[in-house]
Amino acid sequence: MNCLPNDKRAVVNWAMREHRAACRWSPNQLRHTRATQLRAKYGIELTRTVLGHSDIATSAIYAERDLAVDSIAYTHLRPLGSPRDARKRFQADRDWSTFATAVNEHLTTPAAVEALEKLAELVSVEPCCLLCTCPEPDRCHRSLVADALAEVKPVEVVHVRLLQE
Repeated sequence: MNCLPNDKRAVVNWAMREHRAACRWSPNQLRHTRATQLRAKYGIELTRTVLGHSDIATSAIYAERDLAVDSIAYTHLRPLGSPRDARKRFQADRDWSTFATAVNEHLTTPAAVEALEKLAELVSVEPCCLLCTCPEPDRCHRSLVADALAEVKPVEVVHVRLLQE
């Protein structure tokens, strides 16, 4: 028989341990599963709205499961994302030059350099795709990442564009 601890935090921790041992799932797993279903069926914008994410990139993580269904590997190299402050400033003022300078500077940080080296390894083995929520590569950080990757390893870059009706 288990003894209940005296303070509230200990009781909550004890209850969580008991719950995990018995159920092997968490409320966050239910949220993640439902969000993945929403993302697959209705798209990222609805998922973002339902989950209350202020940044669509947060909702983009649910694409990982969509890709897994089709046996497509997904590797999230977070250090290759655009810095939040630069992204927010760009969303406000649309100054591409300032944004590109900030991203290029960010891509020289040790974490980003390490992630670029990892990406270079990945493209040596199989074709890769840089994903982002921006509709056009010309004014998206992924074009800057592709340029930085080309300095690490010569690669052929093909920008996938939206079809214009």
